[in-house]
Amino acid sequence: MNKITTTFILILITTAQTKANDGHHDAFKTIILDEVSVHAQENKKEHKLFEKAGSVSSIHEKQIEESVTGLDSVIRALPGTFTYMDTNQGTLQVNVRGMTGFGRVNTLIDGVPQTLFGITASSEDDKGFHEGGAGTSSTFGAVIDPNFLVGADIHRGGMVGAGGMNALMGNANFRTLDVEDVLTNEQHFGGQLKYSHGNNKLGSNAMIALATKIPMSQGKLGAVLALSGANKGTDYQRGDGKSASSNAYAVSNVQKPRSYLAKINYQNDNHKTTLSVRDYDLNSGGRVLSSQSYGLNYRYAPSQTDLSNWIDLSFLANMTINEQTLNPSAKYFQLDKAKSINRSSLIDVNNTSYFYPKFADISTTIGVSLQQNDYQRQVQGQNNDNEIHTPFAPTGKQTILGYYMNNTLEKGKYTLDWSVGHTQSKFNGFKPACGEVAGIVVRCFPQGEATINKKDNKTQAKIQLSAHINDWFRPFISHAQTSRMPNIQEVFFNNEGGGSMNPFLRPEVAKTNEIGFNTLKTGVFKDNDTLGIKAVHFNSRIDDYIHVQSFYLKKDGNLSNNINDANASFHAKLAVNSVKPVYSHGYELTANYTASPIFGTLSFTRIQSDQPVDSHSGHSDFGFSGGATSRLPESYWTLNVGTKGFNEKLQLASTLRYYGKNVRLRPDGLQSDDGITTYKLQTLPTAPIITDLNMSYQFNKNTSVYLGVENVFDKLYIHPLNRQNSNNEQYGEDGESFLFNNYARGRTVKIGANLRF
Repeated sequence: MNKITTTFILILITTAQTKANDGHHDAFKTIILDEVSVHAQENKKEHKLFEKAGSVSSIHEKQIEESVTGLDSVIRALPGTFTYMDTNQGTLQVNVRGMTGFGRVNTLIDGVPQTLFGITASSEDDKGFHEGGAGTSSTFGAVIDPNFLVGADIHRGGMVGAGGMNALMGNANFRTLDVEDVLTNEQHFGGQLKYSHGNNKLGSNAMIALATKIPMSQGKLGAVLALSGANKGTDYQRGDGKSASSNAYAVSNVQKPRSYLAKINYQNDNHKTTLSVRDYDLNSGGRVLSSQSYGLNYRYAPSQTDLSNWIDLSFLANMTINEQTLNPSAKYFQLDKAKSINRSSLIDVNNTSYFYPKFADISTTIGVSLQQNDYQRQVQGQNNDNEIHTPFAPTGKQTILGYYMNNTLEKGKYTLDWSVGHTQSKFNGFKPACGEVAGIVVRCFPQGEATINKKDNKTQAKIQLSAHINDWFRPFISHAQTSRMPNIQEVFFNNEGGGSMNPFLRPEVAKTNEIGFNTLKTGVFKDNDTLGIKAVHFNSRIDDYIHVQSFYLKKDGNLSNNINDANASFHAKLAVNSVKPVYSHGYELTANYTASPIFGTLSFTRIQSDQPVDSHSGHSDFGFSGGATSRLPESYWTLNVGTKGFNEKLQLASTLRYYGKNVRLRPDGLQSDDGITTYKLQTLPTAPIITDLNMSYQFNKNTSVYLGVENVFDKLYIHPLNRQNSNNEQYGEDGESFLFNNYARGRTVKIGANLRF
């Protein structure tokens, strides 16, 4: 950090001197023009979505900044896209069409897949985070400060390429700010300040960024340094006036994330090189979460030479280190002084070439991607068996090597996108001996302790045909075959030591079909209005879907998933491939209408899925999220309508949100059907329509203020896909699961400002 700061200060001093020298030459060349307002750029961002074929969505910086409660609300307003909420984790968990987690949905930051497997303590200061000290949450998530984000692109369904390698159902790539996001074209030095404050325990949030650009004889040198922090409480007031802590399962705490970002880049007509560092620290869930990311981006695109059409070379290298350390008074069941470390490295190289034969315009991208993940842990248990049988941060190493080729052929009205990729994966990790329980030898292979090494490979492909028939009708149709490799956490899950590990898991394979159309039409009802529509129908089939089942020990030492065969105190949570395919299908709609000064956007999703429930995702087990907790509501929609005034500087808008039927795991836990134990599902109460209000005013291109109100009418409702929707506290004394007390925030007001200087 000191080296980065020193370098940054030197650049600022140089810039100040350069600017002073430039001033002597430009003193008599200043021309003052009348104010010119340009509004097309923002509208173009909103409408660009309807020019792209396929199931894609975008998020812009203003949406992130002005959202009252943050990224979760912004992402949930997109069709087919959702999030899994877990307050104690403090991470972002993106869900696409009911799938979530590393490999099922790749969450990327600046093109880098995020691999953190978050783990929270079960207790701290002898108090359980969850009823009875059980149900600690463990799940994949992305670590990012929303203040650093300038946008995101979400792809649903199949995708092949750098962001689509080992991605079963889609990806979400979040972009962080760069020099150009802070400075205007004419600035050599400047900065950006963001600040917001909210009531109802929302707290304060602030960021400051300083940036500089130094003109050089050939090209320019730039740098940006940003610092961010927030204080946010979790004991908010609900719609019924009660505090969130009235649910004994919900722990009241204040989260104080701190982060910084630094980038230095050099750019000329042919080359651009960027060095980046990002750091994030948070104490939540009884552990300190620390994440550091170091990146190098390089692009070579020769201009005005014979190579211009042949070479557009990109190189990305990144190292990310995620550490989670339990607080001194925190425990993970009977483990203390526990620490998990995840080191992930990525290298991606690709080149794009352009060809112009008579029959079509063609672009071809060929690339290779190599990712390595290493998960390690340090624990101290009461004894060796305690360490072996407690599934805190399963360990192992994984390497994923991918080759890909993307082709686009354009001919008149028609565009054909065809992509193919091949993924090779290998993992290794330690499997302890299966041993014996109550005199019964647990049979497994290999029987004794061993280092497991396994390789898999899969081919991915996608073909999409689209046409621009006219502005009203731009149809597209696609077929994709994608895959994802088993994760370390599935293979080496150790609640029964080696007896609950499965090194023979096969990769998941998804086949997804989509058909839909875009509309982007101006002059629908009046000369200056614009209508945009994106409608998609999809269906997916997933073979070898990985889920977790309960297995018991028979007298002969074999395992059975029938509890009637159980002998001794053995209950393994074993990841297996589903015998039956898993199906999902649905509809997604995005519509936008703009006729100055009014505007409106509608997002609608309807989806059905038969994915099985993981038997270790419940409150009484080890909290590994999955199964029912990743299913989307059967339908949900968001409607945003508003108007602009005072030369479009003032914007007033209202957002309506609705969640249809959705389920939770019943708090009374497992049920037995002919001896086969599964989790019961329960429908959550019908949710009311939630109304939010937003007002913003743009004083000039550098200064804006905004005010937002979430849940204006103080409605009492439950967020779908929330970790705390199923817990022991909600289990009624009469033996019926009828309590619903994990309610969302009541009326919450947030004010904020964005200043560039």
